[in-house]
Amino acid sequence: MTATEEKVDTNLYSRQIGTFGMETMGKLIKMKILIVGLRGLGVETAKNTILAGPHEVQLYDPEIVSINDLGGNFYLTEADVGKKRRDEASITQLSELNPYVHVSVMKGELMDNITNFNVIVITEMRPKEQLIEIDEICRKNKIAFIYAGILGLSGFVFDDFGPEHNILDDNGEDCKTYIIKLISNDGCVTIDDSLGGGKFAPGDGDYVKFREVGGMKQLNDGKPRKIKVISSNSFSIEDKYPYENYKNGGIIEEVILPKEISYKKLKEVFNVSYLEDEPEIIDYSKEGRNELLHCAFIAIHQYFSENNELPELNNKSQANEVLKISKLIYDNSKKNGEVWVERIENFEENIILNVAKWSKSEISPFCSFLGGIASQEIMKITGKYIPINQWLWFDFFESIEHLEENIDTTLYGTRYDDQIAIYGQEFQKKLNNLNIFIIGAGALGSEYLKLFSLMGISNNKDSKTLITDNDLIEMSNLNRQFLFHQKDIGKSKSKIATEQVKMMNKQFNCQYFESFVNNESENLFDEKFWKNQNFIFTAVDSQSARKYIDLQCTKYTKILIDTGTLGTEGSCQVIVPCKTSCYNDNKEIPQYSIPLCTLHNFPSKTEHCIEWALSKFSEFFEKPVEDLKQFFENKETFYNLIQNEETITNQINKLKEIK
Repeated sequence: MTATEEKVDTNLYSRQIGTFGMETMGKLIKMKILIVGLRGLGVETAKNTILAGPHEVQLYDPEIVSINDLGGNFYLTEADVGKKRRDEASITQLSELNPYVHVSVMKGELMDNITNFNVIVITEMRPKEQLIEIDEICRKNKIAFIYAGILGLSGFVFDDFGPEHNILDDNGEDCKTYIIKLISNDGCVTIDDSLGGGKFAPGDGDYVKFREVGGMKQLNDGKPRKIKVISSNSFSIEDKYPYENYKNGGIIEEVILPKEISYKKLKEVFNVSYLEDEPEIIDYSKEGRNELLHCAFIAIHQYFSENNELPELNNKSQANEVLKISKLIYDNSKKNGEVWVERIENFEENIILNVAKWSKSEISPFCSFLGGIASQEIMKITGKYIPINQWLWFDFFESIEHLEENIDTTLYGTRYDDQIAIYGQEFQKKLNNLNIFIIGAGALGSEYLKLFSLMGISNNKDSKTLITDNDLIEMSNLNRQFLFHQKDIGKSKSKIATEQVKMMNKQFNCQYFESFVNNESENLFDEKFWKNQNFIFTAVDSQSARKYIDLQCTKYTKILIDTGTLGTEGSCQVIVPCKTSCYNDNKEIPQYSIPLCTLHNFPSKTEHCIEWALSKFSEFFEKPVEDLKQFFENKETFYNLIQNEETITNQINKLKEIK
């Protein structure tokens, strides 16, 4: 065991290590991070980051807690309103998330302490001049700088990892190998996509290396070669010297080489968000929306610098001031021929006004979304995955498309004010009266419970959010299921999750079960039960459970939202009976009954252990005996078979086994 591994609790971080690798984990546990701002976005970023396991996280938000902060920050209480700083009110519960992370409130002034960290994350609006100053200090001291903000139904992230940032692994996938079908004399390589790794995954500028190529001996030198993709199963290489004629065979293997990227200063890309390479696009249906949002964000920052505050919620005159600034920015940029504004085909004033009039609000689901992105960018500082280039914008304005005009947005000083300012009082009443059934209290189930409590769902005495999970809490759960702590190990997931989430909002009516949802539990989850629900959420890892739940939702015409995660990947399917396809309509993709990562790394269930034993038994006692039998029956056939089907290494290993 290496020195790095000795410092890492492989039991607690097992799933994370399985996804990111020990090298990334070793870098992460040395990082010191400062998170500025502890409203909804800030606490989400802090929670995710602390669970990931850096060395130290400091918090800075001297603002006194207000009532609407409770709609986003799940660790604030009504007793904190008007009395405590946001950072001091959040510190106790954030520090309980991970015993290996030093969590504290930063002492002193923000600008005096920046150089003490590896990463600075700003999660709230600050004056443009101060942001540029912080970015300059970070670049001089080789500190990563991340700036993120929620403005109602829109938001942004900005990354600056300095002039020299190395990406060591751009996608986290295992390197694939491919079988060569043909190599032409001009260096065009065609793979056999019916074997090996299937369709060719690398792209232009990636690297591969060759081995066991018959004829073209120059290629077998192990040297990584840069490629240019021609089609889904062919590419060219850029070697200059002539080749011998290709004869047969050969294997291609992906090679991951470090890539260096250079970030521009915030000062350079604040007003001109990009010169040539367009940053990431989340929604391709919104042509020019990124650029329009950036106009709004520049204008909002200018308004903030001039007034030292954001526009008041739904204040039309202040929103119109932002619109005027934004239009001036757009006109001047167009006049100067700046590339980035050319994509704005229609200057939609309503988008700018929506950004401005709701810029003071933070809605919990959107905080959860952007907090996940911001904390993932922190992980990327280790060299794992490709960071954002450099701006990322988003909006969820489609969520208000069907709201009636002139809705009642009167605010009464409640924890739901930020939400009511956008969606109205009638919408809030509908949330209060919802009955929801969640199956699974793990990572996703915990997040659902948190969000529903913050949003005011099931607050009416006649409504309930119900959750069921038959699992007990394990050490490896604590790394991603934030409602659980070490003292809860061995206890019921659904019970502890329900107890924890009720402390976030005492009005939240939540009840738990500890049962499977299947044919055997229909005495509990009967016809009356299903008919009483408005929405069903699944957060399970069993395909058979999903199929059964889907059948029940179809039978009782209930909306089903099915979600799942695997490493850094995730999926969500919204199923509306009689309007969309259902889960059972999905074409099944052939797969292992137990994922290989689970089988090899986390065989925690009985069936995992049996499958692992069967796999090892076959490896030790079946395959070698079959090879030996075939060898004695016909040596020539055996030699030809392994020569055609196996790599040189595997051929040698098989021959050693037989000997």
